[in-house]
Amino acid sequence: MVFLSIILPCYQDHEALYKCLASLGVLPEDEVIVVDASETEAPEQLLSAFPTVQWLKSPPNRSKQLNLGAAHSTGDYLLFLHTDSILPYAWREAITAPLRGGSAVLSSFRFKANSPSFFFRVLETFVWLRCKLGGLPFGDQGYCLSKEVFDNLEGYPEQEIMEDYEFVRRLKAVGSIKTIHPPLLTSSRRWEKHGFFKTTGLNQWITLLYHLQVPPARLRTLYTQGKFKLPVDTIKQER
Repeated sequence: MVFLSIILPCYQDHEALYKCLASLGVLPEDEVIVVDASETEAPEQLLSAFPTVQWLKSPPNRSKQLNLGAAHSTGDYLLFLHTDSILPYAWREAITAPLRGGSAVLSSFRFKANSPSFFFRVLETFVWLRCKLGGLPFGDQGYCLSKEVFDNLEGYPEQEIMEDYEFVRRLKAVGSIKTIHPPLLTSSRRWEKHGFFKTTGLNQWITLLYHLQVPPARLRTLYTQGKFKLPVDTIKQER
């Protein structure tokens, strides 16, 4: 019987995926499912290094990838991870304990970036406060919940962006959200590529526009282009 299903959506990031899979250290009663939307096939070195991993192909849409992985899972609990995450020691017990104990319907890790910069320590504190006061972890912190709760919620909303945010908002109506130690190490490469303040500001801007009911498809375009624009023509339109 499978206890935990670990689901990883991948897009053009096999190098990061290798490091993430290497950090899992899964037990025989766990299963790992990679839902790959990459244009290129996974390298043979990756496939041979992790022979028990299940590989699924999908169009490049994270919410659809997550739902496809969950549909093929057989575990009692589901753990959704980003491919650029590195799991901490003894993660399995820590992330499932709140669910098995009934104190939460979803558990996630604390956020930690793999950068020594002081600015990331500030960001990590902000994320901790957001989780502590608002109960809103983001997808790069990992989401763990029971398969039963996931199915009752009918999975992730299949939208172009903010699927993790919307998913947690819906879960909050079901029960409590728990953020646990130790932290999940997340790559800082996007901040380093586009700039710390621009990337952080853009994330907050997209969240604000989402609350103003800008359609996710429009938000995805703004996010991809890295633009701080106010699409007045789409605000309050039906998503």
